Amino acid sequence: MNDFETLRLISLIDRVRGTFGDMMPMSDEEPVWNATSFLIRSEISGKLVTISTLCDVTGVPYATSRRLINRMINEGLILRTVRSRTGKSYALHPSPALLASFEAYGRKMKALIAQTIGKRSTDEDDDDYYFGGAQPTLPAAVGADPGERDDLRFLLNDDNYAFAVRNMWSDFRTNLGSTRDFKLMTCPNVHNELVENSKLPVSRYDVVGINLPWLGEFVERGALVPIGDMLEGTDLRETIHPDFWQAGRWRGRVYGVPIYATVNLLAARSDLFSAAEMAYPRTFDEVIAAGRKLASPSQGRYGVVWDAARGMPISHSFMFFMGAAGSPMLSLRKTFRGYTIDNLDFEDLIPTIDNDIGRSTLDFMHRLTEISPPDVLDLAWDDALHVFLTGQAAMSYCWSMRAARFEYDLRSAVKRRVSYLTHPTRTGSAGTVPIGGFLLAVPSNLPEDRRQSAIRAIEMMTSRETPKSCAPSGLPVSSNFRLSADPEMKAGSPVANFVDKWAAKGLLQTWQRPAIPQFHAIDTILGEEIHAALSRSKSDACALRDATLRMERALSKVVQFRAA
Repeated sequence: MNDFETLRLISLIDRVRGTFGDMMPMSDEEPVWNATSFLIRSEISGKLVTISTLCDVTGVPYATSRRLINRMINEGLILRTVRSRTGKSYALHPSPALLASFEAYGRKMKALIAQTIGKRSTDEDDDDYYFGGAQPTLPAAVGADPGERDDLRFLLNDDNYAFAVRNMWSDFRTNLGSTRDFKLMTCPNVHNELVENSKLPVSRYDVVGINLPWLGEFVERGALVPIGDMLEGTDLRETIHPDFWQAGRWRGRVYGVPIYATVNLLAARSDLFSAAEMAYPRTFDEVIAAGRKLASPSQGRYGVVWDAARGMPISHSFMFFMGAAGSPMLSLRKTFRGYTIDNLDFEDLIPTIDNDIGRSTLDFMHRLTEISPPDVLDLAWDDALHVFLTGQAAMSYCWSMRAARFEYDLRSAVKRRVSYLTHPTRTGSAGTVPIGGFLLAVPSNLPEDRRQSAIRAIEMMTSRETPKSCAPSGLPVSSNFRLSADPEMKAGSPVANFVDKWAAKGLLQTWQRPAIPQFHAIDTILGEEIHAALSRSKSDACALRDATLRMERALSKVVQFRAA
C-alpha cells in the first residue's frame, strides 16, 4: 500500500469508529487505535509527534495516556529520537514492527472492502488494485464482471502521471484491470524494451509509451501502427492543444496521442528570494549568483539541483541549456517561432555544438556543479527532485510533471513556497520552454483483433475527465494541455497555471530535442561526452570535438530501421 492508500484507509476507519461512538450508548474510545493511527498519519505527513501531543489524541486521561505510551515504547512499538541538544526532548515515531503490523492490517482491510463493495474477485491479490481517491469517471460500458476484462498490457515511463493512471485503471471499484497490467520502467529502459518488443512476432504490450523525441525512430523502425483512422469518432483532437497533437504525427500521419505534456522549467524558492530581496534570475550568470548567495552549508542547502547523471539526464540538460543560449544542437531550419525539422533531409544535418554557444553552455554547466550537491553528477529525475522537495536546494531545473510533487507530496518542505520560471537565457533575452511528455501508441506487431481495445484504452487515458480521476489517486497531476478549458483543474494546480500562460504566449517548443530517427544515438553520445567533460575526465574542447565527430557519423548513416 502506498501512503495515500494508508491515509485514506485510516480516514475511513476513523469515521466508522467515530460513528459507532456517536450512535451507541456505550463505546470504547480505543486509545491504542487513536495513538497508532495518529503516529502513522504523522509519520507519512512528516509531522513532529511529542509525548504530550500523542497523549492529547488518545481519548483517555493524561496519566493513563502516559502509561499506555510508555508501554508501547517498552514493547518496541514506538521509537524515541532526541530532538534537542540537551537530550531531554524527544520525538516519537512508529517502530518498524508497528509499521509492518499496521501495513498487514491495512492490506487485509483493503482486500475485504474491495471484495465487499468493489468489483474485485476473492482470488485477486491486494497488490493488484488500488484503494484511494474519489470514484473514477469512467465510460458506462466498463465491465462489471472479471470475465469481461480485456486484460490489456501497458508499457509506460515510471513518472507520477503513469502511477496515477495505473491507480485509476486498477481502482478497487472498477473492473478495468490490475496493477499487473502495467510495466513501469525508467526512461532509458523503456527505450530498450520498445526496441526488443519491436523484434518479437507478437507484441508483449497493447499500448506503449513513446517519449516525444523517439517518435521518428520507432515509426521508421516500423514498430508503430498509424492510428489516425482508428481515432475517428473520438473528441481527442478537440481536447488536446494543437501544438501537442502535432507531436504525435510523423510524415503527416498520426502514430500517438499525448498522454500528458510537461515542460522543463526552473523552480525557485520564493521565500528565500523574498527574504534576500532578490529578483529571480534571467541569465546564466544570475542563476550562479543567486545560487551562491542562497546556498547555506550550515543548513544543508545548496544553490541548485538539476539532472546531471551520465546518459539521458545530462544529455537532455545540455540540449535545454544550449537552447536557452539560443541554438539547437543540430543545424535545424530556423522559423519565426524557433526551429523545425520539417522538410529536412536528416542525413544532411550537422552538429552545432563545437562553437562559442556550445562552449559557453558547457561553462555554465561547470559553474552549476559548483553550487550543486557534491553528488550532482549522479543525480537525475526523482533523486534530484527529492533534494529540492526536502528543502536542500534553493533552485531546481526539473520537469513540470514531477514538480507537481512540490505542492502535493505529503513530505514536501517547499509547499506553497515555489515559483515556476522559464529557463534563464545566456543574454537575458526572452527564451522558449522545452516540451516533454509521452505519447500513447499501438505496436505494429499487436494482433489486429486487439487493436480496437487498445484504442479504447488510449481514449480513456487521454480523455478530458482523466486528470480529475487521477488527481485524488495520491500523485495529483496536471494535464497541462487541457487546463485552459477546465477552470477547476487550473485553479488546483499552481504549476499548470504557469504552463498555461507560457502556452498562450507561444513559448512551448520541441526543437531542443528534435524527434529525428537518429535522436537516440545522438542522445547516447552527448550523455557520455558531456558527462566526461563535467567530471573532468576530458577537457571541454576534447569532449565537444569527440561528440561532434561521433554525431557526424551517426547522422551520416542511412537509416534503415525496417531492414534491421
